[in-house]
Amino acid sequence: MPFRKKDSPFWQYDRTFTLKGKRYRVRGSTGERGKAAAREVEEAEVAAARQIAIHGESAPEITLDEAFGTYAANIAMSQPSWRTTKYQAQTVLNGLKKATLASEIKDATLTSYIAKRRATVANATVNREIQLLRRVFNYTKRNLKMAVADIDWDAHILKEPKGRVRELTVAEEARLFKHLPADLRDLVEFCLITGCRAGSAIKLEWRDIDLDSRIVVFRNMKGGEHHTIPMTERLRNLLADQPRLLHINRVFTYEWRGLARKRRAFTASGWKKPWKEALSKAGIVDFKFHDLRHTAASRTTRVAGIAATQKLLGHADISTTQRYSHVQMDDLLKAMETSEATHIQPTIKKDGKLTG
Repeated sequence: MPFRKKDSPFWQYDRTFTLKGKRYRVRGSTGERGKAAAREVEEAEVAAARQIAIHGESAPEITLDEAFGTYAANIAMSQPSWRTTKYQAQTVLNGLKKATLASEIKDATLTSYIAKRRATVANATVNREIQLLRRVFNYTKRNLKMAVADIDWDAHILKEPKGRVRELTVAEEARLFKHLPADLRDLVEFCLITGCRAGSAIKLEWRDIDLDSRIVVFRNMKGGEHHTIPMTERLRNLLADQPRLLHINRVFTYEWRGLARKRRAFTASGWKKPWKEALSKAGIVDFKFHDLRHTAASRTTRVAGIAATQKLLGHADISTTQRYSHVQMDDLLKAMETSEATHIQPTIKKDGKLTG
């Protein structure tokens, strides 16, 4: 069974098996934060080790370009984060050379790559690139049965600053909605209620909405999973008011101001200009569209706790949701201070004696 190490955010494995009187040991990091996914990696590693022990033959070779291409086609392209993954993949391939065999990547190779990248970008950016490479290697080894290098992945993870959580205040929310265009206002309100990412919201189709059963389905999330959440009355009314168009299956559309004056579906970046203009007019600084997700999560945590927030955001592992635990701590501190002020008389140290 996978287990945790104090110095790693990922599940580890350490298994032994006996074959023809000889004992074999398979151990390492799964590269996964969720226990279910980690268990799959563990079983795949053990199965691969058994095959090598039985046949004594190495797996066939594959280049980095082929490995990334196969992973993209079968996994990444169907995910909302595909644009980001594509950019990260291109960066990694350029830095490590596309024609390099996956089995020839060494720890020293990654150390050199990381040193060059961290000179120009943040540690978090470098970590996301290395974690993508790790996912590609795991997929290549587990699903394609191709040869990949044995990398000490945990040794290459850089320290990152504490996660940023920016919450929209009630006053800021009122000012923001006052300056948002009507079409964009509905999209923003939807994300503020559900906590979903912009990419998931703009790709939402009418088949994903069930107004009678009051559920919303987000398809092909990270890992290819579907994520379902219930509708509040406010959310149901918002979705019911969206115009249904014969030529567009998307839920959220906007009225194009061109000569045709017809509605169009939001693109990946078409909402950014009016969004930034609304923020500027509302006098809201240091706030990104993704912070709507943070706001929804913080508000849910405040009233219902971390477990409810995990379900809202669709996190497989609650440790990913722990960044919002500050909300509970802040509320606890306020409750303690209120209790002290109301029920406990101050104690003052005077002349070496305590008096109350």
